[in-house]
Amino acid sequence: MIKGADLLGCRDLKTRPIVPEHQYRIATDSRKINGQNLFISLYGPNFDSINFIPDVFSKGIEKVILESRDVNKDKINDLKSKFGPENIFEVSNVFQLLLELGNIRSKRFQNERGILIGLTGSNGKTTNKEMLNHLLSVFGEEEIWSTQGNLNNQIGVPLTLFELEDRHKVAVVEMGTSFPGEIEVLAKCACPKFGFITNIGHAHIEFLKSLDGVFEEKSALYQEIAKREDGLFLVNGFDEFLMRHKGKPNTQTLDASTFSFTNDGFQVTLNGKTFSLQNDTLLGDHQKLNMGMCLTLLSIIFPDHVDEFVEKSKSYRPPGMNRGEVVTLGDSTFYMDAYNANPNSMEASLRSYAAYLDNKNKSPELATFILGDMNELGEKSAELHKEVGKTLSELGAKTAIFVGRFAKDYAKGFSGDSKSFTNVAELKSYLVKLQTLPKEAFVKGSRSLQLESILDITVR
Repeated sequence: MIKGADLLGCRDLKTRPIVPEHQYRIATDSRKINGQNLFISLYGPNFDSINFIPDVFSKGIEKVILESRDVNKDKINDLKSKFGPENIFEVSNVFQLLLELGNIRSKRFQNERGILIGLTGSNGKTTNKEMLNHLLSVFGEEEIWSTQGNLNNQIGVPLTLFELEDRHKVAVVEMGTSFPGEIEVLAKCACPKFGFITNIGHAHIEFLKSLDGVFEEKSALYQEIAKREDGLFLVNGFDEFLMRHKGKPNTQTLDASTFSFTNDGFQVTLNGKTFSLQNDTLLGDHQKLNMGMCLTLLSIIFPDHVDEFVEKSKSYRPPGMNRGEVVTLGDSTFYMDAYNANPNSMEASLRSYAAYLDNKNKSPELATFILGDMNELGEKSAELHKEVGKTLSELGAKTAIFVGRFAKDYAKGFSGDSKSFTNVAELKSYLVKLQTLPKEAFVKGSRSLQLESILDITVR
């Protein structure tokens, strides 16, 4: 929720007829108005919500903010005539307004003693957000707010900040990128006091060109935190790129001196005290490290609650949304991780699955590995898919199904038996004709493939 005073803090709205004390709930989707009273009209190549302004007023919207453009001046004049000029606010750039207003809301939240944590990284952002949410729930779930769904871009981050209310004490804001400079924009909008980068990998490398480019892009979060005298950025000391930040101002590092893996969990030193932790749902070392990072950051922010966080970590369970989710279908067990994929997350997930099988006293030789495309890898796509195929062989896999444009590249690196399909529809048709499903299966690929839909098929 924002205040009229927040709106008056924006350059294009300083002189508008707005009551500073008035409370506003913001909507940007005309189809999802439920108690909101301020509508910010967005547009894109294939839509323009200015066409739905009469509808939003009928649903209880009090005021509308929209961008003044040559193509819509007549429509704006008509709307002002019908609904009153005092209820239609024009701005020069509605997307810049979102970022500016998000920044104002974030600063007010933090000035009122709220804690804001920023997260980014090549993969694991949402997992770490969910881990932080779980640990922070020791304060009461009603006091915590975080990014919902995939609202981690230049529209989603401001919308996340607009939902902060007086009852919230901690906010966790996830930041994603699809082009150079986006993390800098998002970090400036959210201006977090605390945060970390999960890791540096080949995500979005088509646009960021190299791992050095990914590191530079993600490091904008550190640069923003470092501007604050009291800011703290936690360095993942197990990532060779992020280690470049070790020892810089406003940093603390989690590395082998404070964290180590054990057979059934990990050990972590928090505020001088070492804890041994076990949680059988943390499959793979990357998941254990994720929890270690979250525990370490929160122990710095809330040193009086370390024991509570440690105890809470034992009850963490991964959320659904096809992220490391075990699904049983008849006699078949699917390890679904079909939300997204890049080389780092693929390898980490494969190792998690190998650990899962080991915990069940099962061998990777008996499982079927269904891998879909990893997108946005640019000119390195073929090479990186082939490397994952090699990793699959190294883990002991003997049977695989590859789906998508790069299926044959996976197959070139894989030494076992494999089948390749151009798309998921072909795979589903094959499984239906086969009239059987794998007894044990690992499923992962980029979200666009919708690999999780194979669970919808019916076989005897």
